[in-house]
Amino acid sequence: ALHSITGYSEEEALQPQVQNLKDVQSYFAQLLSPQLAGSFSTEATRLREVLADYGYGLLSRIDQSLKREDLYSIGYDNFSWWEGTDFLGFKAFGVLNQEGMKAYLAAQRDRITYLAKDLAAPVLAFLDLNYLKGIHRDDALRHKWTEIVLQVDAYGKKVPGNSVSILENFLLVDLNKINYSSCFDLVGSVEGFAKTGDYFLDKREQILNSMMRRCEYLLKIRGVEAYNQAAQFFNFYLAGKFPFNKECQTEQGEANPADVETFLGIFDQSLFNDGGDAHAQKDYPIHFPPQARYGSTALKPRGNGDRMQVKG
Repeated sequence: ALHSITGYSEEEALQPQVQNLKDVQSYFAQLLSPQLAGSFSTEATRLREVLADYGYGLLSRIDQSLKREDLYSIGYDNFSWWEGTDFLGFKAFGVLNQEGMKAYLAAQRDRITYLAKDLAAPVLAFLDLNYLKGIHRDDALRHKWTEIVLQVDAYGKKVPGNSVSILENFLLVDLNKINYSSCFDLVGSVEGFAKTGDYFLDKREQILNSMMRRCEYLLKIRGVEAYNQAAQFFNFYLAGKFPFNKECQTEQGEANPADVETFLGIFDQSLFNDGGDAHAQKDYPIHFPPQARYGSTALKPRGNGDRMQVKG
């Protein structure tokens, strides 16, 4: 009975086929190029089709191996576990420190180098022979692996700006600079990278966008918590007092300037103030007269000893 081939068994089956293709390329070039170059006979066309199908079939199987391994992957949870702790990159890839991260990146690089140079490159060279030029099957797949081979080769030659180094620097350095505080600074100030068709740059784009979505979620949670804290403080200390009341004179009297300052500080943290997110303002409005904002400039804070301190 025939059994399906997956994982490394598939790769073990690919290796000799790619090697055979590599071994016979020079013979094919000598024997077939003169006969097939410019020939539009049925036999020549059919032979081209068969050879092209074989080459693209091998390339597709190599690509499936890469997809199964999902190199440089953060998994399917998309940072859902992250609460803003330091060293996001180390935690995302299950390593303890920079040395562990370097070892991880080296393993990923070695793996894609093998797939690219030992498996894909000979197939691409075969498809680029004169008698197969002009036959198109999956141009996107061919372009993808041509770029992977070029970038892996550029990394080995230490060519500046190669996309392997760009991805590795992002994972090793940039991602580990992001924490709870800087996460919020990035939201709205950093645009995600556009897809380029480059495997390594698109991996960076995928990881950055996942991180940004997590930052936006944490930002919303922080805003809601700060809003609730502001509302609780307002209702306890300021509700009904001037200038938070339309009447100039109220039974509650005037608000304590220190309490107003504290409230406005909490309210600003909620990110729903005048400079905050307009969508958030719509979803979570605080209803108090506008003169409170203007009046706050005339309410001088007391000394530090009289101020209420807000924890957290």
